[in-house]
Amino acid sequence: MYRSFVRLFAVALAVGVCALMLGSPASSATFTGEISGTVSGPGASPLTEGAHVFVRVWDRTGNDSDGVSVAADGTFGVTGLAPGNYRLEFTDEGGIYGKEFYSNKSSLAAATPVAVVNGSTTSNINVELAVGGSISGQVSGLGGTPIDPDSSPWVAVYDSDDHYLRGAHPDSAGNYSVGGLSTGSYRVGFYDYARYADEFYSNKSSLAQATPVSVISGATTPNVNAQ
Repeated sequence: MYRSFVRLFAVALAVGVCALMLGSPASSATFTGEISGTVSGPGASPLTEGAHVFVRVWDRTGNDSDGVSVAADGTFGVTGLAPGNYRLEFTDEGGIYGKEFYSNKSSLAAATPVAVVNGSTTSNINVELAVGGSISGQVSGLGGTPIDPDSSPWVAVYDSDDHYLRGAHPDSAGNYSVGGLSTGSYRVGFYDYARYADEFYSNKSSLAQATPVSVISGATTPNVNAQ
């Protein structure tokens, strides 16, 4: 009887081990999908040399889920996405094209959701980016004196929600230009880390008080100056 019990125990143990081994892959499997597409310039033209487009993926809760840089030929693929709906943001860090959300939307809230299915690629998520507008001007010291480039002056551009977008160092003459801006309203801050207090256009002491600057894609808004 003891031997029978041992045999039964051994068989049960072997069956349990096999079941565990067979069940492990399924229990540890990762269920993901992919989003792919092509980014181009106006009229499906190839991206201009110097453009560095980044695709940022937002999940349904508004969290920045993942992202990739666009290849030189304009293609991209975001992998490892859990099944669900996502919204895509396209930003050119090169400052040539304006920011856009899929498909041809100006804000995250208005973006068209892209569905991801387990084990599948959601393809042809293509966008044509418009050439961005720019803000330009001159930064000077008190009485129009030249600024000191050694103090690392910086011009920062913020969107209508007061989120920092991009910026630039003025040249030795105080001239600056910040490009890659979509049509919209912006605020501009001027910073000098050695001599002067922070200032916001036009002659305001805080970002909340700053005078909005209107920008149109493909055009320059000039004379946004600070002294």
